[in-house]
Amino acid sequence: MDSATNDWFQLESPNPFQQTEEAAFYRKVDLYTMNWLDKVDINKCTVAAAPYGGPIALMRSGRRGADTRDAKPLIYLFTSSGIELGVIKWDGGKVIQMGWSSSEELLCVQDDGQVFVYSLLGVFIRQFGFGSEVKKVTVIDAKIFPTPTNTGIAVLDSAYRIYLMTNIDQAQVRRAAEVPGLDSPPSSWIVLPQEKQTGVLVAREQKLYYADCQGPCVEQPFDMLTDFTAITEMALSLNYKQLALFTDSGHIWMGSASFREQTYRVNVKRKQRPTQMVWCATNSLVLAWNDPANGGATLMAVDPVDRQQTNVYFSSIALVPEVDGVRVISAGSHELLQKVPRAVFDVLSIGSMSPGALLLEASKFFYQHDKKADEYLRSIRNLRNAVEQCIIASGYMYQSTHQKELLKAASFGRSFLEDFPLTTIPEMCHILRVLNSVRNHRFGIPLTYMQFQHLTLPVVIDRLIVRQLFPLAIKIARYLKIPENLGTNRILAHWAIYKVEQKGTDEEAIARAIAAKLEETPGLSYAEVAMRAIDRGKKALAIKLLDYEQKASEQIPLLMKVDQMERALEKAIQSGNSNLIYSVLLHMKDKMALGEFLMKIRQVPVAHRLYMQYCRENDPQMLEDLYSQEDDHDGQAFCHVLTSCKEASLEEKKTRLKAAKECYVKSADEFAIKTIEDQVKLMDRQKHLEDTLKRPYLFLPLHQTIHQLVYDGEHKLAETFKKDFKVTDRRYWWIRLQALASHSDWAELEKFAKAKKSPIGYEPFIELCMKYENRTEAMKYLSKVAPEKKAACLILVGELDEAATVAFQHQDVESLNKIITKCGTTGQRDLIEKVNQLKSRLGPS
Repeated sequence: MDSATNDWFQLESPNPFQQTEEAAFYRKVDLYTMNWLDKVDINKCTVAAAPYGGPIALMRSGRRGADTRDAKPLIYLFTSSGIELGVIKWDGGKVIQMGWSSSEELLCVQDDGQVFVYSLLGVFIRQFGFGSEVKKVTVIDAKIFPTPTNTGIAVLDSAYRIYLMTNIDQAQVRRAAEVPGLDSPPSSWIVLPQEKQTGVLVAREQKLYYADCQGPCVEQPFDMLTDFTAITEMALSLNYKQLALFTDSGHIWMGSASFREQTYRVNVKRKQRPTQMVWCATNSLVLAWNDPANGGATLMAVDPVDRQQTNVYFSSIALVPEVDGVRVISAGSHELLQKVPRAVFDVLSIGSMSPGALLLEASKFFYQHDKKADEYLRSIRNLRNAVEQCIIASGYMYQSTHQKELLKAASFGRSFLEDFPLTTIPEMCHILRVLNSVRNHRFGIPLTYMQFQHLTLPVVIDRLIVRQLFPLAIKIARYLKIPENLGTNRILAHWAIYKVEQKGTDEEAIARAIAAKLEETPGLSYAEVAMRAIDRGKKALAIKLLDYEQKASEQIPLLMKVDQMERALEKAIQSGNSNLIYSVLLHMKDKMALGEFLMKIRQVPVAHRLYMQYCRENDPQMLEDLYSQEDDHDGQAFCHVLTSCKEASLEEKKTRLKAAKECYVKSADEFAIKTIEDQVKLMDRQKHLEDTLKRPYLFLPLHQTIHQLVYDGEHKLAETFKKDFKVTDRRYWWIRLQALASHSDWAELEKFAKAKKSPIGYEPFIELCMKYENRTEAMKYLSKVAPEKKAACLILVGELDEAATVAFQHQDVESLNKIITKCGTTGQRDLIEKVNQLKSRLGPS
C-alpha cells in the first residue's frame, strides 16, 4: 500500500539542525476536481463553505462587504465537487458576511442588521434582524459562528458596539459590554462560544479585551515575548479550546482559549495579515494569503513548535475548518489537509512494527499463498489489537482499494480469534459503503469517518433529503435496515412534498406519481402532503391527494380548508363518525348563507337528522324555525314543549303548552292533545294546592305530587289526584307505600294495608320497613306474604331458621343458598349444617 502514503508529509523546522523525527505526519487528500470553472472565478468571489463536507456559496463582488446595491450580484451555490445547486439573485443591500448554519442554511447579513436565510438550493426561507437599535446605525462587520447547540451571529456596528445572537432560531439579541477606548474599528475580534455564556475577544491594537453580555469588559493579559503593534487576526478551534493570535510582526501566539494553559509562540516571517487563519483540528494552524490581483495564493501550515510547510496555489483559496482537518478550496481543486490519524500511521507508516502493520503484511502474503504469512502472524503479540487497528484505519482511508485491503487483513486476523465480535467488521463495511456513496462526485459530500461519527446517520440522511437526493437516501436507509418510520417512510414523505412544490408540472400527474409511491408504503399520510400543496396555493392538487387519504380525521379538515364542503360531508358520513359530521355541518353553517346551508343538508338525510339533533340540544330556536319551514307540526309542538320545560313562570309554561296543543291539533295527535291538557290541568291544581296549603307543589311531576300529599298527610287529596288523573292502583300503592315509609307513618301504613288487598303484594311492605330499620313493623306483614315468597321475606327480617324450614317445604334451593351465605357472615355453623342436610334431602339441584 505504498500509494496510501504518497500524500503524506511532515512540517519542516526553520532550523535545519533541529531534530524533526518526532514531527507528526500530515496528508493532503485530493477530494474533487471542481466543475465550476466555466461559471465563476473564485479570484473575484467571496467564498463561504459549510463544514462537514457541506455546500459552497460564492458571491461575485470585488471584496467582502462590497456594496451590492448597484452591482446586484449573483450568489452561486455549489456542492463540494463544484456541481451547481442553485443561484440567488441578490436584490438587497450591502452584504457584510455570508455563512452557513448548523442545518446547512445560508445566512446573509446586511449592513442594516437584517439576516436573510436561504436553503442550500437557493430558496428563500425567512428573514430576521438585530432590532431597531442596530438598524439605526450601520453594521461594519459580522461573525457567523457555531455554538454547542446551534448557530450564532455577532455584529459590529459603526459605533463599535457588538451585539450577540447565540441562537438564530430564537433570534434574541444581547449587547456585549463596550470596549474602553475603542473609537475605531478593532484590529481584529472573534466570538468565544460557551454553553453558559458567549463572549467576544476584541483586539485594540496591542491590547486584548474580553466582553460578554453580563459583566463589564475586562482586559485579557497575555505574554507575546516579542514586539508588535497590533493583533490582526484570531482563530478559535472548533472545540472552542484552542486560540491563536496573529500579530503584525509575523509572530503567532498559540494557546488555550482560557489563557490558563501552556502557550506557544511561532514566527511565520510574514507580517501581512492573512486572508484566513484556521485551526487544523487542534494540532496546528493553517493560514492563507490570497492575491486576487495576480490570481494566486499561499498556504502555510504551522504547528506549535514552529514547524512549517508552505504551498503555492495559482488561484485564490478558501479554508474550511473541520473537526479533523481543513478543507482547501481553490479554482480547480478541493483538498483535505489533516494530520494522519493515529491508526493509519501505526498500520501504514514505513517500517512500522505495530500489530496492525504486521497483520496487514501477513494478510498480503496469505492471499499470495506465501508461507511468510505464518511468520508475520506468529510475530503479532496482540492479535485483537491488530484487528482493531486495521478496522479503524480502514475507516480513515479514502480509496476503496485501501479500505478493502485493510478490511481483508482485519477479517483474516479475526478468523484466529474466538471471542471477537462478529458485527464489528460488517458495521465498518456498512459505514464505508455509505461514505463512499455520499463522497461520489455526483453528490459531493466529502464526509470523513470522524465527521460521520459526529453528525450521526440520521443527520446524514436529513442532509441528503435537503439536497433532494431521495433515491440515495432510500437506498442507504434500506441497506442499513433503518426502521421504516425513521427511514424510508420519512424520506418518501419529504419526496412527496418536493413533488408538490415543483412548478410547471401537471398536477394530475403529480398526484398519480405520489399515490403510486405512497401506496407501496403503508402508514404514510397524504394529508401532510396535501397540506403543503394548500400552503403553495395548489388547491386542486391537494383535493386530488386527499382522495387517497384513508384517515377521515385527517382528510376532512383539509377538505373543509379548501372549501370542498359537500365532499367533506360525504366523507364524514362514510366514516360513520358523528363528531366529524357535526364539525362539517357547523363549518358549512358558518361559511354558507343559511338558506343555502339548509337546502344542502336536506339533500343528505343523515346530515339533516344529525343537524336537527344538534339544534335540539343546542339551538332550540333554530330547531323551531326549521320545523316551521318544513310544516312539521309535531316537531313544532315538540319545540314548544321543550321550551315550556325551561320557562320559569306558570303563565309562560301554559302559553307554550297551549301553542304545542294547537300544533298537535293540526297533526291530529289525540294522545298528545290529551297529555298537554292533563299537564295544564295538573299545573292549575298544583297552583291551587300551593295557594291553599302554603306548601311547594308547583311544577312537580304527577307521582311526586301524590307522594308529597301523602307525606304531608293529605290522603284524601292524594286519592282525588289518583282518580282525576287516572293513576293505576299498582302505581298509586307504590307511591303511597314509599311516602308513608319515608315519613315513618307506620300506623297509617298498617291501616292502608288493611283497607283492601294490595295489588303489589306485601313483600314491598316488608322491604320498606327493613329499609327504614323497623323490623317490628315488617314482622306484621309476614302472614300476608304468598307462601312461595315467604322464605325470601323471612331471610330479609333475619328469621333464618324458620326461613330454612319454609324454603325446604317449597323446595327453594336458591333461598337455602342465601341462608348459607348469611350464616357464613354471622358464624352460625349449626344452621349451616342443618341447611346442608335439607339440601341433601332435596337431592341434586
